[in-house]
Formats: sequence, C-alpha cells, structure tokens
Amino acid sequence: MRLLQALFFPPEQPGGVSSMIPNMQERFQSSRWDMELFWLPRRIRNKGHEEVVFDTFDWTEFQDSPIVLKYIQTYKDYLWWTRLRIQKPYDLIHAHHPIAGLAMKQVFPDIPLIQTVHSSYERELILNGLIEEGGLEHRFLVSLYRELEMQSERMLTVSRSFADYLAPFLARPEEMTVIHNGFDEKRFKPVPHENEVTQLVTVCRLVPAKGLDILLKACAELKKDGHDYVLHIIGDGPFRKELEMLAQELGIYNETIFYGYTLHPEEFMPFFDIFVLPSRAEAFGSVFAEAALSCLALVGTDVGGIPEQIEDGVNGLLVPAEDYVALSEALEKVITDPMYRYDLARTAWDKAKSQYSLTQSVNELKKYTYNIKLKAWDSMIPFRFIHAADLHLDSRFSGMPGVSDRIRQQLRESTFAALDHLVQLAVDQEVDFVVISGDVYDASDSSLQAQLRFHEALERLGRVNIHVYLIHGNHDPLDSPRIRTKDKDHVHVFGPKVGSFTANRRSDGQPIAVISGISYPTSKVTENTSAYFKRDTDKESLFHIAMLHANVNGDPAHETYSPCTTKDLVATAINIGLWAIFINAKR
Repeated sequence: MRLLQALFFPPEQPGGVSSMIPNMQERFQSSRWDMELFWLPRRIRNKGHEEVVFDTFDWTEFQDSPIVLKYIQTYKDYLWWTRLRIQKPYDLIHAHHPIAGLAMKQVFPDIPLIQTVHSSYERELILNGLIEEGGLEHRFLVSLYRELEMQSERMLTVSRSFADYLAPFLARPEEMTVIHNGFDEKRFKPVPHENEVTQLVTVCRLVPAKGLDILLKACAELKKDGHDYVLHIIGDGPFRKELEMLAQELGIYNETIFYGYTLHPEEFMPFFDIFVLPSRAEAFGSVFAEAALSCLALVGTDVGGIPEQIEDGVNGLLVPAEDYVALSEALEKVITDPMYRYDLARTAWDKAKSQYSLTQSVNELKKYTYNIKLKAWDSMIPFRFIHAADLHLDSRFSGMPGVSDRIRQQLRESTFAALDHLVQLAVDQEVDFVVISGDVYDASDSSLQAQLRFHEALERLGRVNIHVYLIHGNHDPLDSPRIRTKDKDHVHVFGPKVGSFTANRRSDGQPIAVISGISYPTSKVTENTSAYFKRDTDKESLFHIAMLHANVNGDPAHETYSPCTTKDLVATAINIGLWAIFINAKR
C-alpha cells in the first residue's frame, strides 16, 4: 500500500509531529507498505493563485482579518506546490495539518484521506495574545474542523481531552478516534548520573502559551527558600526577550540558561533531573513523553492532554495552570527528595515505554489505514500467511549408520533451527497467521525439549499477535502425551472432526479467511477425510483454506493413512479455495 504523509512543517522542524513522522517511515517500509513524506518548503511564498472554496462555510466572511488572509494564501501555496510536485498516485493520504489535509483532498478528491489534528492553533493564538476569543480569526479557524470532518474518511487526534475540545465543532464527534503520539525508544537513552545541584529543564517554543513566566516566578520562590538549582530553557521564540528580562527582575538570571533553538535536545536531556513545563494549553504535550523516555521526573499542569500522561503523585506531579506557588511547592518536593524523584521518573519511563511507543502508534495507524482502504475493495481482502508441516522436532533421523555423534546432534538441532527460522520469517514478513499441517513431533520421540522449544516458538508468535492454526497428523495424534497447546489464546487446534476458525488480520482484526481442518485422533486413520470438508456459505466473501494431513494417490513409501487422490482434492478445492496439505517425506 502506498501511503503519503502530508506534513505542514518540514521534517527537520524540532518537536511534535515533525520529529515523529520521519521516525515512523522505516516502520512502514516493507513488501506491503511504501510510505513517503510531503511538506511545504519555507521558501514557497505567494505562489498560489487558485480560488479557494469550502463546502461547509464561506471563508470570505472573515477576509477582513490579515491573519485569515495569510492562512488562505498559505493554503493556496500548498495547493500550488502539491500540483507541481506530486505526480504518482497513492492509495491513501494521511495529513497532519488542516492546510495539508484540505489541499490534498482538493487536488486528489478520489484518494481516501485520514486527518490527524495535533493541536489547537486558535487556542495558542488566543493565549499568545494575537487574536481574541470569538473574533473573526477564532471563528474562521474553528470552522475548518467541520470542513475537515466532511472531507476526511477518518479524523484522528492525539488525546481524549483534545477530542472533547473538538466535539462542539463537529457533526459526528463520536467518530473521532484518539491515537497517542508515538516515540522511537532508540532515540532516548537514559544515563545514570548524579548532579550536585539539581538540574531543571524545559523544552518548548518561547511563547506565552507555554507558561514560562510562571516557571520563572516559581524558580524565584525556590531561590528565596534556599534551594539550589539550575534551570535550562531549550527553545526559541518571540517571548524570549521578555523572559530574559523577567529572569533578571526576579534575581534568577544566573541560575537560568537560555539555549535558543537546539537540534536533537533528546541527546543531552538524560543528563538533567527534572522536566517542567507549566503550559496554559496542550493538546497532548509530546515533550512530556520524550522527557519520560529520558527517565526524568515530570512536573506539569493539569490542562489538555497532560493529565492523560501524568497521574499526580504516581509518575509525576500536576499543578493548576497559572499557580506559581503550587509549581514551586511541587518542584521543592522533587528537588529535596532524590529517591521520590527517581521513583516518579522510573514510573513515568515505564508508562511511556508501554503506552507511547512508536511501534504501537504505527500498528494503530496501519489498522485505520486498512479500514479506510477496505471501503474501496470489492474483492477478497489480501493477506499473508505461512504454511508449514512435518517439523518432526528433535527427530532422531534413523537410517544413518556410521554417522558420528557430533553430526547426529547437529542434525537433531537442525529441526529446532528450522523452527526458529520459521518464526523469524513470520515476524519479518508480518504475516497474519501460520498454519501447521501436522507432525510437529514424532509420537514415539516427543521429547520434553521438543515440546518446550515448540511452546517457546508459539509464545514468540503470540507476542506479536500472529495466530497459529494447527492440526495433528499420524506422528503426533491427539491421543499422544504432550504439553497441550489449546491453552494459548492465539493457538487454534483442530479436533478429530472437521472444524473451522475465522482468521483475522493482525493490523485491524478484520476477518480475512475461514480455515478448516481435522486432526488425527490416533495414528491410524484409514478413511478419506478430505470428503468431509465443505465451504462455509455464511462467510462466502472470505477466502477458505482447508488443512489436511494425508497420503495422496497411495504413495507406497508411506502407510495408508487418510488416503485420497489428487482428483478428490481438486474436486473439493472448487468449493474450498485452497488446500494446506502435507504428505510426509522420508527423513
């Protein structure tokens, strides 16, 4: 599937979506996925002249505002650049800014669009004193949400809190889906360290919405109370001069370091102790997750999506916005008690690893991508699986006199190596399921090692949600003693009569196939069991796979078990779809 990620800011822009999406790209590069990035270069100004018309509101009602006119011109520039640069088709477009999404839909109306709304531009402008709530600009910007809803096949956002904020502006707010931002753990490497003086750090754009004036006032209180610290402010913005002057007025300029714009702050963030950001508004607050992955103690405000990341007193501390006294008291707690600080940091690290991993976000995005694309598919859903059989784990390989014990041991170990390769192939190829058509073991040689190794392989597949469908053959019939596999939720074992399971796709849980099979109750099965397979007419739209362990065409090299002919199989295949069958080979 060809997927285009439509950004607004270039990938080198630090923070938020611009730093997250490029890290997702390698996770999408596989035989089934091809992901590319697109954005508007900063040098593109006043190139677009295309007429702009929205379906849900008349933007010209707001054209008396210079901010609105600038927004519309940027939209025209994005249209111009898109038409100029994109020639090849995509299966789906995922946009990360209203301008990007609306422009892409205008240029490519037939390509499905997923729109993620990452933040509230209007709230930031209000908090930064650039527009008034209820004014022309505010009403224009919130009107765009309804337009996005109409033009998108699916709208996503980054926190439950922000979804609630968007709800009044949408016709169907219940259809909004939350996918938290994901972060590549490899970028964050916590470093054990001890600082003689507590090191505070904040990373953000220097604008009033981030509340750094409150942070400086809180730090002034800390100094009054005799607490030593250094405050590191990483980032730049129009509020920097005012903040530097405020630090001087409060008498904490010597304790404060203004770094300005810095690339890759995650490389030295682990050497600090406490991350603090008293934001006045945050849709999600990606930097908190990044600080948590650096194993810093977190201190934030109870606004927006921050409380979804921080549980007060458990994995960080929360204070009311605008309350510098409460912020000072929270900072005092983690400055004066290093063990408490470490406990908070460790718990925050655990939560960020489990809930905000890049892999998890990619998998959720793939799920919704598939769901959207399914609407355009009229035929059966494509899927990928592996068919294996006759593993004969830990087989003694009889009939080889004169072979040294070393070679014989290597041969026995080769069966386990084959199993390991099978599992790794399934993981690497992102298969939806694995079918094993009998004879995992030798009935008379079902060693404990073989059973344990096989169950370890099943566990590995289960950890990545790859289901296994298993029938038992003449060498490992149902009545042979062994560790039971049916106790695992992702392992489906067929019984002595033909049964069926519905296989689902890993990415989205979508039904993709009906798998039928029959196991040997004992090692002696002499009837033609292929005759019992029938198509499930209630699931006609799904692909059908039949699993059978049989002796086809009376091969004299094997015993007569479940005998059938090629003609039998072909006749049944007309109704079934595909046979997953195996005939034992001489070992």
